[in-house]
Parts: sequence; structure tokens; C-alpha cells
Amino acid sequence: MRTRFKVKSWAMAVGAAVGLFSGLAAAQTSDTNPPLIWTAREWLHSHANADDEGVDIVYWNEDPQGTNKHWVYSAGWVTALNLNNSVRGTKFATYQYNAASNGTSGDLNPTNTAYFPGLGIGINQGDTYKAVAMTVDPDNGDIYVTGEGPHTPGAVNNQDYYVVKYNASLAQQWSAQYEGGHGNDIPADIGLSNGETVVVVTGTSPGDGTGEDIATVAWLTSNGARAVDPLNADNYWPDIGWGDGVRRYNNDAEDGDDTAVELGPISIVELDYPTIVLEAVVLGTSWGGATYNDFTTHRWSTVASADSEVRFDQGLNDVATGLAHDSAGYIWCVGYSEFPYQGDTPDYNNDYAIQSVNLDYPLSERWNRSWDYAGYDDYPADITVKNLGNGNFDVWATGKGYNGTKYNATTVYYFDDGTPSASPDYSVGFAAGSTFNYGKAIALGTATPFLPYLTGSVGSGGTDYMFGLKYQVDNSPPPPFQQHWQKFYNNGGFDEGRAITVQSVGNTGSNMSVYIVGTSASTSNGRDFCTWRYKE
Repeated sequence: MRTRFKVKSWAMAVGAAVGLFSGLAAAQTSDTNPPLIWTAREWLHSHANADDEGVDIVYWNEDPQGTNKHWVYSAGWVTALNLNNSVRGTKFATYQYNAASNGTSGDLNPTNTAYFPGLGIGINQGDTYKAVAMTVDPDNGDIYVTGEGPHTPGAVNNQDYYVVKYNASLAQQWSAQYEGGHGNDIPADIGLSNGETVVVVTGTSPGDGTGEDIATVAWLTSNGARAVDPLNADNYWPDIGWGDGVRRYNNDAEDGDDTAVELGPISIVELDYPTIVLEAVVLGTSWGGATYNDFTTHRWSTVASADSEVRFDQGLNDVATGLAHDSAGYIWCVGYSEFPYQGDTPDYNNDYAIQSVNLDYPLSERWNRSWDYAGYDDYPADITVKNLGNGNFDVWATGKGYNGTKYNATTVYYFDDGTPSASPDYSVGFAAGSTFNYGKAIALGTATPFLPYLTGSVGSGGTDYMFGLKYQVDNSPPPPFQQHWQKFYNNGGFDEGRAITVQSVGNTGSNMSVYIVGTSASTSNGRDFCTWRYKE
């Protein structure tokens, strides 16, 4: 019998994950520690035509003084089907799980669920609502999810930004959208200001005959209205040609594509009372004409004269992929740069590129570095940073690097005191015996020594394994990597970790719970929206 509504299935797959790993290289073994505590598999319809995706995950501790109210929220989308099981469209999906759950009987289902449009609301043929990112208010657990959706129901090929606010129990509070006026507007990231009074979404929006632009939009968290200063009713970002609460960027000198990648710090500061200024930092990739693409970092401000940009043009083509920031007033951008490769046959290859930016007025570059894994193409995906105090930082970036035979998940480390060495302090490639291995996301543990964890996929394009990996680091720089543990999960097809968070939940010291969200294949259900918990 065809299942018409949401079906839930949880799998305790520790044995399966370990056993299936035996088909990979013998040199890489899946450790028994940490165990896979639970796997949450979610879908709207149980059918091979339905592919459901998890894309982002956040953690919230409802009671920092207690031990029982720890939550993880996963966001992504699920597929809706027609009566003949053809794909009708997709919906935002957000799930709340008990982060401290051990997956025991009676505690297997999501605590709360949310869909946008709602579960009982039909969608027109071709309606595509796909979440791309989420964030959480640390004070009250409000959840903000952004993604794309049709400008009007059934408006295929005319997508808008959407942002949806839920309370901590995933009851919808409001939704809002942004339409740039010239085609598909696709968001990339979402963030909250200090004080959690403004929510900001950045993304890519077609210009008026100028290619793609970077468009960044701000809303009040209280009611979803465009960001208006509640004290003096002046717009945080006044209308300068694009509407209230909007900042757009087009590299006017060259009308190519400018695309958003990720948000940096978002802050509200008081200048001369009652003037309040909203500022937001955005990383993107910008067409530079003869220099092809460049990294571009913007600091948008209520005071237009304070708007600032710094560009990064290191190779022939520089494409940004991720950003990390710290309260110290710096950001770190990662991407890849194209360089000539002088071998037997001259060619062009992409290397890791990292740029550190000082958030002064105006923005300024602190340093930039490139890294080549093995003389072939390298593509970073994510970056994370830990403030060690006294102006020192640990900087980690992960992605994939080709060694002439296959791609490996590659990770680099910089010890950043403002004047780093010309090359990473250490780097490593993770090969699991298959032909296509890559890191997708990286996070640091929340206790000393703040060790890195990453997730992604290993495989050959047919049977793939979601993996979780932890590196052990020597206490004396330069810190040689030691692979501390690795875990693999496979359900018979394509499995990939998309986002990761690492938390000390109900533990002290260095014991960590690792939460990963992504997608996992099933022979009868297409791909499922999947969340995993490992516990050290």
C-alpha cells in the first residue's frame, strides 16, 4: 500500500556500518569507538522517486544549568509525489531531536517536526521549496530556516528567497520572502545579529542585464518585517534603489556574475544615540574580467559611506567556498585558486586558497596563502577557526585533493598569529581505498584541545559511505595529525554527510557527541533525510 503521508524509520546501524566497511581498503579500519548511537531517517513519501536531503544542523541547550534539555535541529527538504508516484515538488523540512537520546524504545521519534508549506498544505506541480541553511537563537531556541521557493505557487523558474521563523518547539511564527525582480533568487546563508533582533539572508539574485548579483536582505526577528530600527523608525538599511533592508552588489566595471557564499559577523552598534547601525559581512565570488573570478568580501552598513569591500585575486581564477569568523574581529575565507602547472604538459590546476581579513574600516587583508596537495586539482569545502587567546588561532580547512589516481579528503592546518608560515603547519589526505573521497564540513570540539571533526563521503559514485572522522593533534606545534577515529555508514547506495556539529552533551572533559546531517540512499525510498549521532 502506498504511503501518502510522513513515515518515520530509525535504524540502530552500528553493526551495519562497521560490517559494510570491510569492502574498503584493509589499511583503513572503522573503529569500534565511538559507537553510532542512533540514525534518524525521515521522508515525506516512501518511494524510490523521492530524494530527501538534510543540509544543516544546529544545537541548542535549553537549560545550561541542567542535564536533560539538549536539542539538535536538522533542516533540509523532502519530496512530495503525485498519485502516480512522479515527483510533484519539494518542501522545507525541519526536525527536532533529543540530543541526549540514546535511541532507546519510546525515544526514537523527532520531538517536533515542521514543514513549509505545512504538511497538510498542497503544492502545485513543480513547486520547489529547498532549505539551504539554518540558525538558532541561543537565548530562547527560536529557529530560522532559509531556502528557495516559488514567487507564487506554480511559478516554475521564478524562485525567491524564503525565511521561516519557528519557536523552539517548531511552531511557525512567521515567513517572509524576497524577490529581486529578474528571475531566480537563490539564498546561500542565514545569520542573526547580536541581540538576535535582526535576521539576515544572503544569496544570489539576477541583475537587470548585469548577470548575477549578490543580494543580502535583513528582517526583524520580531515580526518578519524588513529591518526597521524600532527606536527611531528609520530603516537599518535604507532604500538606495533596491528596497528597504536590502544590499545588492554588482561589480559594475565588469557585468559578469557575482554570487554569495556565506555570511560573516552581523552586528548592531549604537553610534550617536539614537542612531543605530546594522552591519553585516558577506563572502562571495565576483567576476573580475581579465582576472576571471575573485573572492569578494563586503561589509554592509546602515551608513552607506561605511560600506567596504576587499577582493582576493591570487590565481587566474579564485572561487570562494567558505568562511569562518571569531569575535576578535577577523574572518578567514577559503576557496580555490587556479594556477599554471608546469609539468611535461603545461596545464592549469586548482589549489586551496585561504585569506585572512581584518574587519577594520575599511576592510583589509591580513594575509593569504595557497596549498597544493599533490600537483593536481584541489577543492576546499569548509573552514573553521578556534581563538586560542593572545592573538593566536587554530585554522582548519577541509575538502578534496586529487593525487593523480583518486580524490582524497584533504585537510590543512594553520597556526595563525598574524604572520603564518608560507605553507600550512600540517596537512593530511584521508583515503579510504575508494576513488572519490571528500570532506564536506568541519567542526571543532567544545573542550580542550578543541580537536577537529569532519564529515563527507567516500566511495566510487555507486556505493558510497557517509563518514565521520576525528584527528588527534600533538600538543606542541607544529601539530602532526594522527587519525584518532573514523566511522562509516552505508545503507546500500549514496550516503553523504553535509553538516556537522560537535557538543559536550551530558559529559565533562573531552567526551563529545558528534551530530551529522545529510542524505542516505535506500533501495525503496530514493534518498532519505538522515541525521546521525556518534558519542565518544
